[in-house]
Formats: sequence, C-alpha cells, structure tokens
Amino acid sequence: MKLKWIAACLAACSAQAAIVDITPGGDIAFGGHLYAVYTADSILWQDAKNYVSANLPGWYLATSTSATENAFVWGIINGAWAAQGNPPPPGQYWLGGYQDPPQTWNWVTGEPWSYTNWAPGEPNGDLGWTGHLTIGRYGDWEWNDEGSGPTLITGFVVEAVPEPSHYALLAGMGLIGFAGYRRWRAS
Repeated sequence: MKLKWIAACLAACSAQAAIVDITPGGDIAFGGHLYAVYTADSILWQDAKNYVSANLPGWYLATSTSATENAFVWGIINGAWAAQGNPPPPGQYWLGGYQDPPQTWNWVTGEPWSYTNWAPGEPNGDLGWTGHLTIGRYGDWEWNDEGSGPTLITGFVVEAVPEPSHYALLAGMGLIGFAGYRRWRAS
C-alpha cells in the first residue's frame, strides 16, 4: 500500500504541465517567419526545446535577432493572453538563446548573436549558471538569463521558416515552362 502511494506521488510530481498553443487564430507571420506562443507552467528550457523538436517539425524556440522582431515577439505574447480575456502574462517565456560554454550567448539556429535587449543588470548569472534566455521577467520585452529550471516560467515562443506553398512552386514551374516554350518558338 505504501509503495503504491509513493509511486503515485512520484508520477504526479514528475508529470509535466500541460503544453497548450494559445496563439489567437493560429500561427502568426512576421518577416517571412511564423510564430506561436505556448503556455507550459514551470517547463524547463531543455524540455521546451525537446517538445518543439519532437512535436513541431521545422519549428524551434524563437530567436529575437532585432529590436523589431523582439517587439513583435513580446506583442504576440501579450496578444495571446489578451485574446483569452486575461491581463498581461505573468512570468517569463523561454526563447532560443543559450550559453554554451557559459559567457558566450548563442541562438539555437546558429544565427549570429548581434542584437541584445537585456534588462538593466542582466545577464547577471545569479543563482549560479543561468544560461537560458527569457523574455518578460520584468513585465516587459526585456531579456533575463535563467537557469534551466522553472523559475517563473509561463511558457515558450516558437518560430519557423515556412516552406514555399505548392501554389508558388507550381506558378514558378509554370513561368519556367512558359520561358522554355517562348525560347523554343523563337528558335
């Protein structure tokens, strides 16, 4: 009896929070990329990254490589919450920035790390190594460094570069075919 209770407790304690896409109206396009916002209370950075890899082919934790993109990302987080009738989101959202090795920041995509939007005093490495990037820690679009742990984590933002649509591909093939036909007729 005692072993069943311990097993049930361990299962409940290790159960991951529900991961829910809260993006209003589906994925949101910006700058040729697609974005979505997921809630997942207290999710670890690595678990968020693994979830995206396993469940969202072609997607990755969002990178915020310019002031415009960063403002957009913060806007979709707030928009997702507002669409549900909620106030601005509490807590932080994981982005695709990490330190490996510590002190060198990288994006999960390998893009150059040239833009930053750290909150005053960040990154501070408090609580030891805090090598993962969040947005929203201070209730705005500034960044914070967090460990892989779930401190005030509300969810994560994902991004994808969409595949060309089949219609665009067919139109392109049609133009190539038309150009070939014109060349053939001219010869």
